[in-house]
Amino acid sequence: MPKQKQPNAKPEMKVPVGKSPEEIGEELQRRSLQMQILQAEMQVIRERQHSLSHRLADLAETRQAIAEMVSVKSGSEILLPLGSGNFVSGKVSDTEKILVGVGGGIAIKKSPEEALKFLDERVAEAGSALQELEKQFAQLEAELHRLQSETRE
Repeated sequence: MPKQKQPNAKPEMKVPVGKSPEEIGEELQRRSLQMQILQAEMQVIRERQHSLSHRLADLAETRQAIAEMVSVKSGSEILLPLGSGNFVSGKVSDTEKILVGVGGGIAIKKSPEEALKFLDERVAEAGSALQELEKQFAQLEAELHRLQSETRE
């Protein structure tokens, strides 16, 4: 009758034929180090994904604010967000041009439509970068699983 595995039993490690205990130990250390490196790389990717997700949320909020700004008339009084739930009241002097940050501390004037198009491009870029990170994460995860299964053999 074949031997049944216990449900909570650890998988048995097969000892490679023809290798000394020292060689086996070195191989296990090498694989352990590789797995630690992969896990660290996966953590970095997770952090970058988290950062990009926040960026996408910020871009969506900005897009919504610009879309709403189109219906505001010059001279209207609005609440301007200062951050952390704090606001100051102010009057809108111009709804025809929006200062859009283009990077490096530089902002240029754009129409609301141009600003929305610019934001849409940034959203697409961030979305593509997020997809690429997900792809890299999946590759690292597959490699980690491969190493783990080899180590158990």
